[in-house]
Amino acid sequence: MVEEEGVYRYASGRAALFHILKFLKEELKISRLLLPDYLCCSILEPVKKLEFHYEFYSIDEHLLLDGGSFSQLYDSSSAVLIINYFGLQDLSPSIQFIRSIDCDAIILEDDVQAYYEFIKDLDGVDFKFTSLRKVFAVPEGGLVKTKYKLPLAKQPNKFGQYKLAAALLKSMRNGFLNDDVYLDISKLGSELINEDLEMGMNKVAIGLYSNMDFESVRKHRLDNARILAEHLGELGIQPLLPLKEDKVPLFLPIVLKNRDIVRRRMFEHNIFCPIHWPLDGMSVEKGKQMASEELSLIVDQRYGQKEMYEILSMLS
Repeated sequence: MVEEEGVYRYASGRAALFHILKFLKEELKISRLLLPDYLCCSILEPVKKLEFHYEFYSIDEHLLLDGGSFSQLYDSSSAVLIINYFGLQDLSPSIQFIRSIDCDAIILEDDVQAYYEFIKDLDGVDFKFTSLRKVFAVPEGGLVKTKYKLPLAKQPNKFGQYKLAAALLKSMRNGFLNDDVYLDISKLGSELINEDLEMGMNKVAIGLYSNMDFESVRKHRLDNARILAEHLGELGIQPLLPLKEDKVPLFLPIVLKNRDIVRRRMFEHNIFCPIHWPLDGMSVEKGKQMASEELSLIVDQRYGQKEMYEILSMLS
């Protein structure tokens, strides 16, 4: 893969964020970060490692920045992180609000759940970053897009080889291998991710990404999401965020009061829909609500109509 101008390759999504924050601290002398109060705890790993001061601003029922909360916290010494939740959002209202307060504000757009938004123009933000392994069959990789000149990460990471080995063993197990074999290797890889924040991608991952059929992935995800969205209304369930033709979802999120009961039923039928996100010790207001009620319906390219109707049957 030839590196696109203004796009930088790193080991993971959190490594991508690490390099952005390191640049902000060393070059722009910014060491305070405002974060939304609904986020994955892994975001805090590079924030804490670089000793950033951070505070949480509120987001509303549409998962967009709450202006009142934000205005009380913001000052010109801060950078702001906004998240494109599930790849389904139009972040322009939040960006415009921030710019109305400070036209020179430093804005970071988290597209970890929104690869197909990452590949679009910066459009009002200073940095975008994403994670490849969240969307594609790639064991590692994070990308940053920016107008600034960032350092290259020349040394490959260590964790990717474990993630790749685990994926290969999982695909070949077919009763010959105990699940613990590949799960233990995958766990070891996960434990190394935070040690590799300054590292880059391996050649294998770069090759896999370079040969990806991006249009096929996009089409499969949209087709699956359309099936779910069309029939959820019949069950009296509305997606947390509406499905739009110009957005490619990572998941289709819903909110259920009996979420844990439904999720256990899905597990019993080998349907594994994740939660975004477990709190893992964080004290975040919107995150607390979502941790107890949100369910992310899978729509990825490994599945088709049959699996989508199986998911719907578990919700009826």
